[in-house]
Amino acid sequence: LAKMFKTQIELGSLIIRKRRLQYLQASFLFGTPYQVQCIKSEDKYKELRSQIIELFAEAKGRYGYRRIHCLLKRNGIIVSEKVVRRIMSDEQLVVKKTKKRKLSF
Repeated sequence: LAKMFKTQIELGSLIIRKRRLQYLQASFLFGTPYQVQCIKSEDKYKELRSQIIELFAEAKGRYGYRRIHCLLKRNGIIVSEKVVRRIMSDEQLVVKKTKKRKLSF
């Protein structure tokens, strides 16, 4: 069987076509874990990431994910709040909290 196919990729593509295995299952058969391939793939939110960082900097770290999501929506960029929240957590963009004063009576 190995002599018939030049590479493991050809063998893998044949198995995927013949048995209709999912990509995830086939990747584990041939030693390329799905997670490794996801890490190697490009960041599809590259432009959005830079816009979120820019908006957060303009607001001096005072806007959270909900408000930044609204600003993006006004600019015509439609993404879910979950995506904005995940990007903000990846970039470690945390809103500054105001300290509450203790009142002594």
